[in-house]
Amino acid sequence: MGGSSSQAPTQTSQATADPWSGVQPALSTLYSNTLGQFTNDVGYHPYGGNLQAPLNSALNTGLPRNTISALPISTAHPVLMTRVRSATAC
Repeated sequence: MGGSSSQAPTQTSQATADPWSGVQPALSTLYSNTLGQFTNDVGYHPYGGNLQAPLNSALNTGLPRNTISALPISTAHPVLMTRVRSATAC
């Protein structure tokens, strides 16, 4: 059997003043396209209108009243008054 020699792997590195020099043309194109789109107002435009529907007019008129118990008995709902009367009769 023959002997084998073991050598450490050789590692080389090259330091440059501008490590991004290889991609500068692509980055330059990217930035100019982006600036062009921004300048021409291209892109996503969120909806600027109302995001909530207005209240129903009947509901809106009823809102100042607090509850049914605040109403005079003569204007309360007849079914509710029947239930109240039957509950108190027991």
